[in-house]
Amino acid sequence: MNQQGSRIMTYQGSVVRGVIATFVWLSLAGCTSMIERRIETSTIDFVGIAPVTEVFEPKVREVCNTSECHVFFDITDDLPMDHFRWTANIAFRSGEDLKDLSETSRYDLSRAPEENAPLIVIFPGYGTTSLIASMPLGLELRHYGYATWVVAGPTERQPFSFGLNGISALIDTIHTEHPNRPIITLGNSMGMIAATEFNARMQDNETPVAGTVLIAPMLDFADTASRLYEIERGERLLARAVPRGTFHKAVANVQSRVNQSKSSLQLENRRHLLPKNTLVLVSKEDGAIPLERILDIFPKANEHAPAAFESDAAPLLSRSYLTDEGWQVNVYNMLDHIVASLTMAEMRFHLRHWVREVTGFEESAEEGSTHTSDEEETE
Repeated sequence: MNQQGSRIMTYQGSVVRGVIATFVWLSLAGCTSMIERRIETSTIDFVGIAPVTEVFEPKVREVCNTSECHVFFDITDDLPMDHFRWTANIAFRSGEDLKDLSETSRYDLSRAPEENAPLIVIFPGYGTTSLIASMPLGLELRHYGYATWVVAGPTERQPFSFGLNGISALIDTIHTEHPNRPIITLGNSMGMIAATEFNARMQDNETPVAGTVLIAPMLDFADTASRLYEIERGERLLARAVPRGTFHKAVANVQSRVNQSKSSLQLENRRHLLPKNTLVLVSKEDGAIPLERILDIFPKANEHAPAAFESDAAPLLSRSYLTDEGWQVNVYNMLDHIVASLTMAEMRFHLRHWVREVTGFEESAEEGSTHTSDEEETE
């Protein structure tokens, strides 16, 4: 079916902001267990997203083996629309200045990936679903010829397990359907946990992944939750009505119910699960992921000069360097945690260029073919 997709996605703020009102009245009622349930099941929303997710819903698959099941958005085969236009309206104040990072891209989804195309498995962050997390990154990867799966987000499937449930079913399906494709895992925020676990299972099966990308990777569940919570307390009076003790108790209870130790959920203790080809994309202004912690976990060995991104806008990339392991770390300006996780065009460009270097894949669309003309933007 040929359809022209043209939707508007509006940046809504942090994930915690989406559930903070619920935290307020539940905490005032002393209902810690209900706050825990909200933490385990909340999903972020974007203005205009519902009509798009309804169109793509038929491409969401459930796969099972003898022990467990998983759900993912399959962007490898025919899709229910041939073209899709993505518009993200993103603006924020920096002092007296209004920073506008809005962008529009147009994706051609009519060409199926070739048999030798890498399969990129995206593990979303907290509060996102497989369909929401596919926009724009998953659809852009499809536009350029990559096979792409976007798995269910950590709060999309129950019981909550930081996205770890169902990984063996994913791996079995990949071995059956895509035994010869190079596999790239991509962990977004909390998705770092599931991506590195997937890496470990693939290594155990003697089918190691070709590379891993971490975008705004979560350092530690409790610490990241606390940082986001404190950001809200500083910016919104309503958030200050949530007692710190109640919030932290709920977070601790959620973590204790998952069959994982606190240390096993920390990035520094999952570092050994990263392959020799690893790319880390972070932002200097990410209040949930302190840059100094990233620099400690991924210390610089040498400066790096990535491919130049051509744009009329001011560059977002602040610096790029390599670690002793040869892992590449890109640090960007002006992006908070949610916008960094969403990914901007410059980040997606660097990501695709890195994948090409790692896999030797030749993309099926010309660079810059996602750009829209002035006439298209005024339609």
